[in-house]
Amino acid sequence: MTHAQPALLAANGLHLALPDSARKPLLGAAPLKPILRDISLALPAAGALGVIGESGSGKSTLARVLTLLTAPQQGQVLYRGQDVARFSAQQLVEYRTQVQLVFQDPMSSLNPRRRVQAIITEPLRARGKLAGPADAARQAAALLERVGLNPALAARYPHELSGGQRQRVGIARSLALQPAALIADEITSGLDVSAQARIVALLQELRRDTGLALIFISHDLSLVRSLCDEVLILRRGVVVEQGASAQIFAQPAHDYTRALLDAIPLPVPDPQWLAQGALEAAEE
Repeated sequence: MTHAQPALLAANGLHLALPDSARKPLLGAAPLKPILRDISLALPAAGALGVIGESGSGKSTLARVLTLLTAPQQGQVLYRGQDVARFSAQQLVEYRTQVQLVFQDPMSSLNPRRRVQAIITEPLRARGKLAGPADAARQAAALLERVGLNPALAARYPHELSGGQRQRVGIARSLALQPAALIADEITSGLDVSAQARIVALLQELRRDTGLALIFISHDLSLVRSLCDEVLILRRGVVVEQGASAQIFAQPAHDYTRALLDAIPLPVPDPQWLAQGALEAAEE
């Protein structure tokens, strides 16, 4: 009898409530506001899960909980079937190496005082994986090429790059330690359509070439549809629907999901749009 392999990354019954400063009384502590309520999910190795929800639904908070930047009050985060709350200090370091988060705003997450080379090789330096300046330059060039950027950009500062280039620098930094999973938190937000196409094409390429698992958090349903095998719909911190992407987009079961699909234009992703994004990335 064979046993199914555990998910690469999973969550069981996550609950999180945070102080609500808007309702804080003059004296005493602020009351707690539920942010995540009984969230469960499973990301298989090399899989892609889309997380969809309106602003304030808890999407970014879920990303922070999965990467242990915020601890839940209840529930488990599991990595390869093991509860990360029981990990030793060394196991936690390895977990954070294997599950990387790319933030929404690269201008906030990239150090403006450091050049691109120093930014993307910092994880390697922190883990003692650089042999010296020449090795740092070599690995920075390889990482920039991996995300479709000219290695010459290693000498620039973040403010000297376009928004799409900065976002790909953030992805390059996350790839430095060869993670098993990437959590992309609204990384196409604020980019123009052409830059979005380049980011989506890059993520598809990374999944195809490296087997990278992906959690793609977005409010753009067409991007989720083009990237993800499974979809999870969040509303006010509660999962209202989840399942195969094709099924949910074709036949949504929940009223909220139907309302999202009705309210937001949802063109079928055009393969030529993604192909053009890949071409522009190669020429950039």
